[in-house]
Amino acid sequence: MAPGVYRSAPLPVSGTWKTSIRLQSGDTMGAVAVFAPEDSAIPAAEIPAPARFERQLGDDRELLQRERKDGVPNWSIIAFGLAVAAFVAALLFVAGVALVRVSRTGRTPTASDSGPVNDAPADHRQPGAGLRDPLERDLQQV
Repeated sequence: MAPGVYRSAPLPVSGTWKTSIRLQSGDTMGAVAVFAPEDSAIPAAEIPAPARFERQLGDDRELLQRERKDGVPNWSIIAFGLAVAAFVAALLFVAGVALVRVSRTGRTPTASDSGPVNDAPADHRQPGAGLRDPLERDLQQV
């Protein structure tokens, strides 16, 4: 092709797709909108895709996040992102603690584990009596 002339594979220009061509030069990122459907929830008009057109290079973030409201402070976006990350970290921590606890109760029986543990009649047993591991006793009471 000639300098400044580019060709691409066919792009989707219908349905619910947002189609754009993104360009980067150094630390600057821009985009040209090719097609975006109408969205009455935002509200945003359709960006049509005629057979031939010329459009200005615009802000990539503005095009991809056209549902983003004006006037929302950047600190709130960072704060909410950190809050979600904290919840995910807490969930992973709790899942890890639970897996460690479960793995401790899943011991392989040894020769010393064979035989009856408690010969007392069932109606005289304390909850968890006869369990050798304190963790097993805790789980029995739950």
